[in-house]
Amino acid sequence: MSDDELGPNDSEIAPAEAVESLGPLVETFQPRRARLAFAATFGLALFGVGSRAAVRYAAGWCDTSGAANPAAERWGVAAIGAVAAAAAVGLLIYVRSIASTRLLLFGEGVVEVRGGRMNVFRWADVTEAREGVTTVRLVKGLGALAPAASSSLLTLHRRDGGVLWFDADKVRGADRLARSLRAECERRGIPWRVTASTV
Repeated sequence: MSDDELGPNDSEIAPAEAVESLGPLVETFQPRRARLAFAATFGLALFGVGSRAAVRYAAGWCDTSGAANPAAERWGVAAIGAVAAAAAVGLLIYVRSIASTRLLLFGEGVVEVRGGRMNVFRWADVTEAREGVTTVRLVKGLGALAPAASSSLLTLHRRDGGVLWFDADKVRGADRLARSLRAECERRGIPWRVTASTV
């Protein structure tokens, strides 16, 4: 949906009436700054290494005469560097978009603020919530004895097809927010579906 085609649940940040019907603000949730800083640092480092390799090998500044196929090594490394630099740009764009995200918990709904826009999820419009729990075995082959790490992805689904998602990377205090949302869904009779997977 374009900026000129705002739906009934979307608005620019300025109009206060967009959230007046949601009642008092309960809590504001923001991204994890430490994780964003780490991701941004990694992205900048990856961009530096990738772009440097791409330029140096593409320009022929690195000696590949000792390779079995000098041309293949030269352009192969240049291509890998270019892909790494492009991936780093994508990561930095993603970090920037997440950094501007706020989740506002109100008595009558949830509002996602990102990039100058509000996405409103009134409880009356939410049809279900889904919680996906993924458990990763840190040591393979030990079954239940293996140490494991788990992560959750929670989504709210609106009757018009809109979806709001968050996890521990997107907001600080994700577990607390999930508990609040689950309690509200149970109170209002909104289905809360849990799926679990192990990898």
